[in-house]
Amino acid sequence: QASLARAVAAHPRGAAKLAPAAAFSTLGVRTVGAIVAGTLVAFLAVLGVFLCYLPALAVPVLFGFATTLAALHPVGGIRALALSARHALAHPSWALPFGLVSAVMMMVSGNVPVIGPMFALALQVRAHRYVFGDGEEPVLHAAGSSDGDRNTQ
Repeated sequence: QASLARAVAAHPRGAAKLAPAAAFSTLGVRTVGAIVAGTLVAFLAVLGVFLCYLPALAVPVLFGFATTLAALHPVGGIRALALSARHALAHPSWALPFGLVSAVMMMVSGNVPVIGPMFALALQVRAHRYVFGDGEEPVLHAAGSSDGDRNTQ
């Protein structure tokens, strides 16, 4: 999934052609961070479901960008969760609606073969690039990248 996210992020820049093999093009890059972030987000979501489902909705709000942070930037899995939560807490009026819409979109897109998950991933990567920029290092100042600093070197 991390390799696919990197391929989807590279395509608009013209750095790579989005072909079926693109999902495997960067398979060994930052593997541990992506696995840790994905596993922790999944564990927290399952734990939230056991707590009457409402806490499960907090996971995409707080940690919605953790997997893309670990996939697209050189940050570890734990740091990716912390950065995602820090952004959500700094911008709750943006993170809450996006996280909830993202959760619903993931549930619906899972029922549309091939096109649904790809649309959801493309939207997630686009939102990630808007918030954290497109450079090697994520934009981490409090205002995010919406103040003009796009970090697109």
